[in-house]
Amino acid sequence: MQSLYWVLTWACHRKCAHCYDDRFRPYVRSALTDVVAEGQRAYEAILANLPDDMTWTDAAGARQPTLIVMAGGELLIDGVREELFYPALDAIRRRWPDAPPRLSVQTTGDVLEPEHIDAMLARGVTTIAIASIDDYHVGMKGERKFRFMEKIRAMMAEKGVREVSLGGAKSAKLRAPDPAARPRGGEPTFLFSAPSLNSGSANFGRAGGPGPTALPMPATRRTFAPAGRGQRTS
Repeated sequence: MQSLYWVLTWACHRKCAHCYDDRFRPYVRSALTDVVAEGQRAYEAILANLPDDMTWTDAAGARQPTLIVMAGGELLIDGVREELFYPALDAIRRRWPDAPPRLSVQTTGDVLEPEHIDAMLARGVTTIAIASIDDYHVGMKGERKFRFMEKIRAMMAEKGVREVSLGGAKSAKLRAPDPAARPRGGEPTFLFSAPSLNSGSANFGRAGGPGPTALPMPATRRTFAPAGRGQRTS
């Protein structure tokens, strides 16, 4: 299996009118506890059902690690981060201790803190995708998005996380890096992705709304939602 897009929870701090599923929304008190518990019950069963060999064969015949993209909802909000997201990352490392899959995380970024970056990197995350940076999302209209991007860049630079680009930047204001520049092996990376930022990228999944997202969509992937609902697409 080349990649897996895994929606861990419906819980989100936003309620966007254009979101593709109305279950992605804020939950409070007992409702948050219940929706997080749904994800907690599901992830162990999902991990047990995945193959022992999480690799695939590339065009040159070499074996490559499967990519797992972790998403919500929003995985970094209080009530989800410590209770569900970090334990799921720990469980992934336990499931494949010798040949782990590659781990990417999608987040809206507006709740990201330096300690969250530390915690994700310590648990094997190699790519952090900042999604939903466009005028359709609260707090991102006009010049605000560019100020927000600079804040994220400064935070990532302090942690040694390198910015990469999908290419197709529509504005010089984005200060997007050269998409031809490749990170060194094992170097953690981050990127920005939203309809207003890039063009020509694949519709791989969503965090907080529709549009191009973290990584190009491979030929075959599997998607899981919180209760283990899944569909194979090709």
